[in-house]
Amino acid sequence: MALRLFWAFLLPCASAMRLENDIMNEGTECTARERTLLWQRLGIGKAFGKPCSLESEWGSSMVYNNPASPNTVALFLYPEEDHNGAFNICDERKFDRVLCTRLFTQTEHYSLQFHRVPSVEGATRVVDGIPSDVTIKHLVLAGHGDPNSLMWGSDGPGITGSLSVEDDTTDGFLDKVYRHMIKGGDHRSTVMLDACLNGQPVDDKNMLQHVAHRLAGTRVFASTISWGNDQFFLVNGKEFTAKIKSKGKNQMRTLSLDDPELQKWNFYPNEYCSDKSPSPTIDQSLTTCREACERAGILCNAFVFYPDGNARAPHKKCYLSPQCEETDDSRLGSMIFEKSDEHTY
Repeated sequence: MALRLFWAFLLPCASAMRLENDIMNEGTECTARERTLLWQRLGIGKAFGKPCSLESEWGSSMVYNNPASPNTVALFLYPEEDHNGAFNICDERKFDRVLCTRLFTQTEHYSLQFHRVPSVEGATRVVDGIPSDVTIKHLVLAGHGDPNSLMWGSDGPGITGSLSVEDDTTDGFLDKVYRHMIKGGDHRSTVMLDACLNGQPVDDKNMLQHVAHRLAGTRVFASTISWGNDQFFLVNGKEFTAKIKSKGKNQMRTLSLDDPELQKWNFYPNEYCSDKSPSPTIDQSLTTCREACERAGILCNAFVFYPDGNARAPHKKCYLSPQCEETDDSRLGSMIFEKSDEHTY
């Protein structure tokens, strides 16, 4: 099956009204009925002795086992440390109806685990506790963010408070998550970076690009702006798709490096190799470009890929590089994939 590269704006917003078809817009706020069902499934609300006024006493975890989907889960990892309450389930003394929608739609299709974590190490322990036969269909990594990080707690001796770009502890966590993900295909796993600015373009690599590489074959979503729940619109819950609207424009970005094998390669976005071949190969996908570089053996140490083509030539996408010892910045969205130490000849 052909693999594709996704680096795109999401579809324009449909009506905010609730529609019967799950593939259409599911609305931003849950109905009273959905809220009640979610309370029952998660064991929260006044009837269970967990009103919003006592949210701080609910504990760090909530679990719902969907009998129709016991081994496929949606995993929400939220910060234990939150300086302004942005990641509370309740908005003051009322259940946040936007977060309600996001949680409810997942429980309709999958089992759900919601955990508050203090650190990357804490999140790793959560993933370590997931049985090997369980698949993570939808992953939410939530915390205060900037283009290069997402915070769960404070740093300390042996404690990594934030997920961040090019961090060994972060990569170790993502590698463990990756074992549970569906890679490629129409029903691949999805990842929401529920943070401000994780998708904002930077000169080197942002969180969206880093996570999409470490979880190659999944589809990752992130915002380019600081945002609140009133700007979040869920398009599809089962095969997660959403947008963040600001001033009439969608500020959500999505990236999927569709070839899972690329997780083993070094990844450098927004650059090209100075010694790349002057002529492109005939390859039009990341997979075939990678395979061309592998066939070339020691004559290809890296390849440069232009998702939208080089300059005004949309078919010119794949360029092989013999060494790639020097690079230049790209204004055309090119990306370098370099062979790692795992490659042997």
